[in-house]
Amino acid sequence: MVHLALFRLRFVEQLRWIDAGTFDSLASMAQVIPGPSSSQVGFALGARWQGFFGGAAAFFGFTLPSAVIMGALGLGVRSDLLASPFAQSVLRGFLLFALACLGHALWSMGSRFRKSATPWLAAVSVAVVALVVGGPLIGALLLLLGLYGASRRTRVDLVVVPGQNIASRRSVFATVASTLIVVAVAITFAPGLAEQLRSNAVLTVAVGHFQAGALVFGGGHVVMPLLKGFVVSPGLVDPVTFAIGYGAAQAIPGPMFTFAAFLGAAAVPGPWAVASALLSLFAIFLPGLTFILAAQGAVDALAKRPWFSGAIEMLNAGVLGLLAAALIQLGMSLDLHYADALVLLVAVVMIQRSPRGSLWACCACVAYALARALTSF
Repeated sequence: MVHLALFRLRFVEQLRWIDAGTFDSLASMAQVIPGPSSSQVGFALGARWQGFFGGAAAFFGFTLPSAVIMGALGLGVRSDLLASPFAQSVLRGFLLFALACLGHALWSMGSRFRKSATPWLAAVSVAVVALVVGGPLIGALLLLLGLYGASRRTRVDLVVVPGQNIASRRSVFATVASTLIVVAVAITFAPGLAEQLRSNAVLTVAVGHFQAGALVFGGGHVVMPLLKGFVVSPGLVDPVTFAIGYGAAQAIPGPMFTFAAFLGAAAVPGPWAVASALLSLFAIFLPGLTFILAAQGAVDALAKRPWFSGAIEMLNAGVLGLLAAALIQLGMSLDLHYADALVLLVAVVMIQRSPRGSLWACCACVAYALARALTSF
C-alpha cells in the first residue's frame, strides 16, 4: 500500500500524468484480482502511456533493484561467509525483524475485521489447522471460506458511475474468465507438474512460485504463508533461511514478490542458482501481469459486486490465520530472550508509525542482536 501511495503522489499530484479517478480505479482493480497490487498498477500505468513495452519498462524499473539484492542474498546465504559469529548475529537480527513484520501484518489485517466475529472464527480455524495438520487441508479450507464469503452476499447488477472508467459486462466476463483459467491451472495442473519434477529443484521451485502468484490477492505479507508451504514443507529451503529472506524482503525497498529471487537462489545450490532465481522471479509475477493485461478494462467493476468482496473478505481472514500460525512457528523456533519481547514491540511500533519504519526497525533488530552477542546478556 505504501508503493501505491507513492505512485499516486508522483504521477497524479506531482507530474499530473493521470487523473485521480482513473488511478484510483486502477488501484481498486489491482486489489480484487490475484497478484502483487503495486507491481500490477505500475505495469498498468506504463502500458497506458507506451503500450506493452512501456508496461514492461515500468515493471523492470520498479522490480529490478530489489530483485538483484534479494537474489544476491539468496546466493550468499549458502556460503561460508555466513558461518561467522558476526554473520550469525546479523541473521538473528533479521529473524527478529521477520517476527516484527509478521506482528505488524497481523495487526494491520486484523484491524479490518473488528466489526464482525465471523472472520475471526475463520482465522482461528485456519491457524489451528495450519499448526496441527497443515498440508492440503489448508487449501481446501481456504476454498470453502471463499465460497462461504461469496454466499453471504447477494449478487447485484453492475453500477455505472458517470465520469468513471467502469468496465462493461463483457470486460468483466473476460477478466473473470482469464482469472479462473490461470487459477484453475495453478490449483490442478501445477501441483501434478511439481510432483513430476520433484527431482528438478529449479522447476519445482518455479512451479511453486507460479502457484503463489496465481492464488494471492494484494501481494505483500499475504504471499508469505503460501511460499512457506511450497518451499519449506518439501525441504527445499529450511525454516531459518526462509525467515531470513522474509525479513530481508521487508527491509529492502521494492515489491515483496522479489522474495522469489531469494528463494530460487537459496533452494538450488551450485551453478543453477542464478537460473533458479530468475525463473522463480518470472514465475511469481507472470500470473499477476496476465491478470492486469486482461483486466485493463474492468477497473473496479468487480470490486462493486458484493459477492466478490465477500469472498475476498473470508479469504483474507484465512490468510490472517496463516500469518498467525507462521508467527507462532517462527517464535517457537527461536531461543527468545526476555528482552526480545521489548525489542519486537518497539520494532512493530516503528513499522506502524513511520514511512521508513521498516528500514529503521530492521536496523534496530540487527543492532540489538549484535549488542546481545557482544555483551551476552
